Amino acid sequence: MGRAAGKNFGTRDARLLRAAARLTAKGLVKFDGYQLAKELGGSWFNRPSMASLYRDASQLASDQLFADEWHRPSPTALPVRYFRLTPAGAVAAAQLTGVSGGVQTT
Repeated sequence: MGRAAGKNFGTRDARLLRAAARLTAKGLVKFDGYQLAKELGGSWFNRPSMASLYRDASQLASDQLFADEWHRPSPTALPVRYFRLTPAGAVAAAQLTGVSGGVQTT
């Protein structure tokens, strides 16, 4: 879990952590891939594909910087995968953004 110390982050990982920190600061405890993509900003041409975004978010979950869960809004709906920053992810995001005291997680 050396990446949790804020080292060895690729550009995409760092962008996802910063986007997750902004979403958390806005009061979103958990967020889906669409919300992450939207928070990354820019035009749709500059954003990573959803497949890349989910792959990178899954890697952050494997590194225990994100937690993930599946939720089915209704019995007939497709499941939605939600992510949230873990305490270690909040520390890493704070180091990347230069915010002292970390990011609030629940």
